[in-house]
Amino acid sequence: MIRVLHVESSVDSGGQEYRTMAEVAWLNANGHEAWLACIPGSWLFKHGTAAKLPLVPLEMPSTRSPAAMWKLFQIVRELNCDVVHVHGSVGAWTAAPLRLLGIPIVRSRHITNRLRRGFFRTFSYRYACNHLIPTAEFTREQFIRESGIPAKHMTVVGEGVDLSRFNRNVDGASFRTLWGARSEDIVFGCAAMLRMQKGQKVLIDAAEHVLKKVPNARFVLVGDNTDPARLTDPAGAEIRAKYRKIIQDKFGYDAWRPGNDCIFLSANAPILMHGHEPNIAQATAAFDIVVIPSLEEAQSRTA
Repeated sequence: MIRVLHVESSVDSGGQEYRTMAEVAWLNANGHEAWLACIPGSWLFKHGTAAKLPLVPLEMPSTRSPAAMWKLFQIVRELNCDVVHVHGSVGAWTAAPLRLLGIPIVRSRHITNRLRRGFFRTFSYRYACNHLIPTAEFTREQFIRESGIPAKHMTVVGEGVDLSRFNRNVDGASFRTLWGARSEDIVFGCAAMLRMQKGQKVLIDAAEHVLKKVPNARFVLVGDNTDPARLTDPAGAEIRAKYRKIIQDKFGYDAWRPGNDCIFLSANAPILMHGHEPNIAQATAAFDIVVIPSLEEAQSRTA
């Protein structure tokens, strides 16, 4: 048995946060003890509480917060942790002093965008952890090629799929009915948060070209910038407005379906923005073709 403290400083939701929750749940269900240290009031804290995960509140206001570092040390000492697993830069810097005290630190890297050059940019990967976990082989090779991090310092652990949720028996018919998709329609779908790095614009641009050769092609974007509790968030409103305008300019109508139940997939409305959807398994089952246009993810969680 090992005792693991996961540290995640994100306040919003995404694949990284879902994966962190899944890892904590798996460890506890398989004979280990694991906790999740996260910011009170964050998406993780809210949903981790709902999932009955063992949570530890930890304020992490910046990468160099002495108060957060001291508090994390107290948590690790109190829980008698064998290892600390950090999932982002703020958490990595907050945990860095622990390595000087002989506490093993593991660092996950969930994205593929390049590390900026410079000593301090790569310090937390080189010296502030005992081992790195890139979530894709591409990221591992990038570390070796561009940052000079030894291969023996890393182990690739890709994404996993919960087969009790994602399997061939899941029926997406209710979503096709909701969207107005006919049996002869070919539905291309992307399930992801609305972020520029997720690449939804690539799919929107591609839709124009596909429709010229496949008139019965239809396109659905499932996801929002955040969860429904923060729909008034300025950043979320901005990214939604940007995608809505792109579709409006290309196809001549507002494709945002929440609050507009009269819009259905058709020749005149070939693309829909479904918005936030908690039942991703059923929504994905409604697609004929799953599209993953992500520009920066190491490995998408889409199943």
